Amino acid sequence: MNKNTILYIVAGVCLAFALASHNKNQNLKALLELTHAESRIAQAQILDLASQMSVVKSSEYQKGFEAGKTQMGIAYMNKEQMLNYADGYHAATSQFNETQEPKVQKLVSAKD
Repeated sequence: MNKNTILYIVAGVCLAFALASHNKNQNLKALLELTHAESRIAQAQILDLASQMSVVKSSEYQKGFEAGKTQMGIAYMNKEQMLNYADGYHAATSQFNETQEPKVQKLVSAKD
């Protein structure tokens, strides 16, 4: 083989290696950009979940507050006093959801 043929073969191998490296780098770059996009989506979903939890918590508080106002209005109309601690405690515990209610009722009955 002559010298030019060997140089062409070496240049071809180097070019093939460079093209393969470039393609691999492009694929890795695309994967990295995709990972960053997925990370931003996950962060947005976490923030949305935290916001929804805050709204639910606020609505539960508001529901309990409104129930307390209603109960106080009924007691006032019946000329009853709502100053007893047990009445207030029972009114406050009634705002819990169904899964917590048996535990609360057990605690309430143990205290009475």
